[in-house]
Amino acid sequence: MKFSIITFLLCFLLVQVHAQLITDVTDDCEYIPPRQANTWYFYLNAGLGFNTAVSSLNNVRNLEDGMTKTAVAVLCDEEGKLLLYSNGEKVWNSNFSELSYAYTGRLLGSDDCSQSSLFIPSPDPNSPLCYLFTTDVLNPELNGYYTNGLRYSIINIETNQVAFPNIKLKSKVTEKLTGTRHANGIDYWAIAHGFDGPEADAFFAYLVTSNGVDSIPQTSFVGSKHISPVPDGNSVGYMKASPDGSKIALAIYGLGKVELFDFNNSTGKVGASYSFSSPEVPKVEDAFCVEFSPDGSKLYVTTYVQSHERSYIFQYDLSDLPANPLLRNDTIARNDTIVYAGMQLAPDGKIYVSYVSNGGFEYSEYLAIIENPGRPGGECNFREGIDGFHLNAGKGYKGLVNVNQTFVDVPHFTYLHHCHYDSTSFDIWNKANTDRWFWDFGGGKTSTEENPYYVFPSSGTHQVSVTEYFNNKPFTNTESVTIYPLPVVDIGSGEDTIFKYPGSQFKLDAGPGYDFYYWNGNDQPGGQTYVATDTGMYSVMVVDSNCCYNVDRVWLYESRIIIPNAFTPNADTHNDHFKPLVLTEGVTNFSMLIYNRWGQLIFESKDYTTGWDGQVNGKPAPPGVYIYVISYNVRTGIESFKSEVSKGHVTLLR
Repeated sequence: MKFSIITFLLCFLLVQVHAQLITDVTDDCEYIPPRQANTWYFYLNAGLGFNTAVSSLNNVRNLEDGMTKTAVAVLCDEEGKLLLYSNGEKVWNSNFSELSYAYTGRLLGSDDCSQSSLFIPSPDPNSPLCYLFTTDVLNPELNGYYTNGLRYSIINIETNQVAFPNIKLKSKVTEKLTGTRHANGIDYWAIAHGFDGPEADAFFAYLVTSNGVDSIPQTSFVGSKHISPVPDGNSVGYMKASPDGSKIALAIYGLGKVELFDFNNSTGKVGASYSFSSPEVPKVEDAFCVEFSPDGSKLYVTTYVQSHERSYIFQYDLSDLPANPLLRNDTIARNDTIVYAGMQLAPDGKIYVSYVSNGGFEYSEYLAIIENPGRPGGECNFREGIDGFHLNAGKGYKGLVNVNQTFVDVPHFTYLHHCHYDSTSFDIWNKANTDRWFWDFGGGKTSTEENPYYVFPSSGTHQVSVTEYFNNKPFTNTESVTIYPLPVVDIGSGEDTIFKYPGSQFKLDAGPGYDFYYWNGNDQPGGQTYVATDTGMYSVMVVDSNCCYNVDRVWLYESRIIIPNAFTPNADTHNDHFKPLVLTEGVTNFSMLIYNRWGQLIFESKDYTTGWDGQVNGKPAPPGVYIYVISYNVRTGIESFKSEVSKGHVTLLR
């Protein structure tokens, strides 16, 4: 439908009126960051909150000395409020109250594991359930090294109960647990690793759906064997999925080895592996924790030395994979007085690092920070000591938290308003150590603003890059931005004005497939169609599944015909022709027949603008009464018409 300037202005006003109606809908379509990892509790009554700017939480309870030295599993709701936390042996809620346990007094994980536990929420947003996976330390004095193995418990968050605890999955596993989202964007994977025996080199990926945990894992045999003897620590170390779920990295503490693999988050299979090389340390001795940068382009590794040795943090560049599978490192930090331990990517796009004193293994009141983990080498801006993050009353030790890595998958920059003709706004997630910005939207369109706005010339997928400068060094990140077309709506079948028969009803149709229909400024959504009974303007706003909206309107007028009963064809320009007076358009298939008193046809017209001039065969007809028969069609709907016939007499006067 073609729009005039007036029509555009009217539609603009309608959009303004309706805009508030779809605010909630739009919020559901715009980017919402994951917040299920926004509250951290760990070691000695320490905590971090990320719902706004990062802050230290001082009201932490239960995590006293000895309760856990390594990673604590945490789970928050979609708003970032803490729901549960666990050390593998106990579970507490946000009120610091321990949950009750059906059939048992405790969980069978261990608070001394590298990654003792991991929460996986139910993919059903209406379910009160979540699942806690736990693993145990290997003890050579019990059962020939193997203790409680890999288990999961079903927790009812609403009733504060571990309803089905300690469901056994595997007997022989390491201390490594990680999780990520399934490629369908709904379900999750919980991933563990085998130890000793025929499954020493096996990854176990357990699918969690709205129906629960599939106890038969997707098993992949790849990489090194994690084997005895236990004193060498081959079960110890961290395993992490990359934020986007495409890679898995792990550290084998006893072997001093780090391994990186492809992960298919659709099938749950672990694939190709990559090699590591370190010019400073021939093998990654005492490799302990691994962590990915937000964009997955870098992998960080800590070395946890036992006493009076140098501890390291290495960075490996993954950006050339798979073309160059040999990964060389940059040394981000080296220290003889402290030992770097657990790392965790945070919702603010930074990596936080726990550390202890070398030799004494005393806890620390600070965390180290990798402020720009996507930047290469020393440009990642590693901070420690008083330049790091102070925990106030809390203390850190070997570990931080263990979370489903999906919940720290944040883009380098976000954008709001993604419909064609919108003014799309951009915001960088982590702005640390940036002096200025240069945005490139394509087509020669750029901006140097920190938070620019841009109207894309077309819908579709656009490549947008931002170059950040710090100390005159550029760092560029590129992301795909999808701009959706506006929905096409036409309630007038290509017409802005429709003429209808008096008293008829008009069924206006906005078309199928939209999420919401708002008719005539109503703040409540209606259906696809609307029945109009009166004349006037009718409008509809449709909202599609992308929360893009468009407006159409149509004016309805009545088709009215007035037939005079006399005319005077005397060439005085007044009433010289006999024809019906059509007050509006909308009349089709018009026919007018004029008969004399003997029933002879003397005039015929197919156009209501062409009347009888009182002539018959070029000569003036005598005064008198003549008979007319007028027929026509008038519209009673978008595609329906009604035939009308009018018969009567007209007097010719001279």
